Amino acid sequence: MDLVQRLINAQEAERTRVARELHDNIGQSLALLSMELERTRLLPDLSPASNASLARLSDKLKSLGREVGNLSHQLHSSELELLGLPVAVKALCREFSEQYHVRVDSKCYDIPLHLPSEVSLNLFRVMQEALNNIAKHSKATKIDVELRGTSSSLSLSISDNGVGFASNICKASTGLGLVSMRERICLIGGKFHITSKPGSGTRVEAKILITRQNQKSFEPTRPSKS
Repeated sequence: MDLVQRLINAQEAERTRVARELHDNIGQSLALLSMELERTRLLPDLSPASNASLARLSDKLKSLGREVGNLSHQLHSSELELLGLPVAVKALCREFSEQYHVRVDSKCYDIPLHLPSEVSLNLFRVMQEALNNIAKHSKATKIDVELRGTSSSLSLSISDNGVGFASNICKASTGLGLVSMRERICLIGGKFHITSKPGSGTRVEAKILITRQNQKSFEPTRPSKS
């Protein structure tokens, strides 16, 4: 277990480093190049054909910049770090919906304040992995995400109406990120469960016990939806 924790910590440190490199260096360089292209298009002796070519190139450059920004955000969520798990969950669902044109309903209920960073981060990574699996394999048109807290536990569920898969594949497969999700939940003392069958979608569930320290900072909140 200690080895798994060290590997995950190293992975998260590398994610943060790469995310900063993408944002601070590559992202900024792409933005400057885009500005230079726009200034070039203002030259008085530029032909209409050249202007049109530069415009297409500028659009591609801006699109690449957005992709780099999205990748940086996937590697390291500023919402999770600065604003907490519920805000990060809703932001991730919104971005996923916009990127893949899939309806995502997200709800957050009674989330404890000041969750330990390892709990928030691992739940967030499990959610990311589950959504990535849906995008790659499920052909879903609707996804429901629910994060619910009580005075003693915190539960996350992600369900879709996609094609699903056989339970024996679920148990045997290492290619769907299931091992990573299970290990992350196990590391924070939780339980992980996934149910699926062909034609009936998939449901991923994780449940974490709330420690005494978290119970002291627990405050019921109104349901939050996006």
